[in-house]
Amino acid sequence: MAFWNRKKNKTQYYTSLGNVGIQSQDISDAEKDYNKTTSIIYRGYQNLLEYGSSGIQNVINYRRSWIIGKDTTITCEGEKEKEFIKSFNDSIQKNILFAKFATYGEIEGKVLIILMTKNENGIKKIIPKILPYNQYKYEIYNNEFGETVKVAVNQNEYSNNKFVFVKLSLFEYSENLCITPSNVSYVVENIVNSDKAYKDWRSINDRFAKTTPIFEAESWEDAQAISNIIRGKTEDTSNPNESGKRWKIGEGLAIKGKAYSLQFNVQGVESLKDEITANAQKISGHTGIPIFLLGFPELMSNRATAKELAEGIRNKTQTERLIWQEKIKELYTKIFYLNNQINGTLLNPETLRVTIPPVSTAEIEQLISVYEPLANRKIISNQTYREMLPDIDPEIEVKRLEEEKLLEETNDSTIEDTI
Repeated sequence: MAFWNRKKNKTQYYTSLGNVGIQSQDISDAEKDYNKTTSIIYRGYQNLLEYGSSGIQNVINYRRSWIIGKDTTITCEGEKEKEFIKSFNDSIQKNILFAKFATYGEIEGKVLIILMTKNENGIKKIIPKILPYNQYKYEIYNNEFGETVKVAVNQNEYSNNKFVFVKLSLFEYSENLCITPSNVSYVVENIVNSDKAYKDWRSINDRFAKTTPIFEAESWEDAQAISNIIRGKTEDTSNPNESGKRWKIGEGLAIKGKAYSLQFNVQGVESLKDEITANAQKISGHTGIPIFLLGFPELMSNRATAKELAEGIRNKTQTERLIWQEKIKELYTKIFYLNNQINGTLLNPETLRVTIPPVSTAEIEQLISVYEPLANRKIISNQTYREMLPDIDPEIEVKRLEEEKLLEETNDSTIEDTI
């Protein structure tokens, strides 16, 4: 449950957590918390944290690959539009740029893309540039319908046709303050704690690996004599500088006292293992990353199949994939209009289509088993089916099929002439 209170020009956000009670937090405090968490994620991704860097990077990279991991298909019906898309994609290194889109989205929960222009050999080129919130602290301005109509960056304002704002969080925090916790932000604490538990586990194992003999002597004089033997000195305490052979564990030892080894309590080790496992389970459950990829194959059910794993990944990344699909379409629509404005072209974005293909073998198998029969029965077009296939450019494939058909017809005609 949540509601807003704007009394005395001070906005407070109230949340209720079961029977815990009602808590209030100023928006400024909420923004500070968001900035702090995002900063930790950035530092972790750059391997600058003492604990958690590897886990943070793994989670972000896995999710990025599943969200925009293959060759995103962007098509249009017009020939001049197709030529422009191909040329533009080559100039911006599309696949690398889209991977950056998804990476920043997984870190900040939002991405601001500004459309910049530069002159190159007398032609004005459009360059999409990502402005990370962590660096630029931009401001967004929404209309009464919650649509972002303007952004301000370092006192520069950009109108709606010059930017694309991608908000991966569907929750509206306030009118113009865009607090968008990313997926990984909810499990950062688990990632860090898991790393700390690993170090504690290593520290205990280090102690276990070192045998610590204890000698119980009848007097301090006997204890001194035994200590001298261990250090490689004679039993004669009157000549402490005289060195002998250092005693080693495993060698015979005659002493006036009892000997035993120091033992550690192993209950702490089991508790640490349980803590690491519990953190891994929460990270897996929240992010959709199969737990065996977090280093725990023994926790995966023997009944789990590739299709079931793919289903879990798809469910946890479906929202982001749909958002990116629509926002990339919006990006290219604005690029078309901007290019028409600055270069006098007549590109028509009405037939623009964007498809983000599946990323796993299981999803491809499902694609073949479900969508291929639909294409064969003409319920969907072959073009639509091709667009859903990863690493395949549907336009190139159509041309190749036409060339193969023409070659076959030519060969058949040659054979008939020979006969």
